[in-house]
Amino acid sequence: MKTAFAGSALLVMALAFASVVGSSDDPDRPPGIAKDAWILITANVGFVVVPRTMKPAGGTAQPLALAPSVSGYFMLKRASLWSRIVVVEPLRGTVEAGE
Repeated sequence: MKTAFAGSALLVMALAFASVVGSSDDPDRPPGIAKDAWILITANVGFVVVPRTMKPAGGTAQPLALAPSVSGYFMLKRASLWSRIVVVEPLRGTVEAGE
């Protein structure tokens, strides 16, 4: 549980840092992605922030003065083309090669 929380916290901090640095000014973002929704992480990897459609439940108070979480997806650039990264998790356990 602590490992998952630490990993999530690191990801949120990295995304927040990238947005503060102004990486969304990158002219080489995927076609159709708005400037304010694009966070460039490296020259070949970026994150697309998807706008929130619903307000968070539980009122307006944020615990520990944290900004609300964001949803989105990663993009990978290969051979001058951007592709969406889809993370596939196994249904349960590990899968041996060839099964």
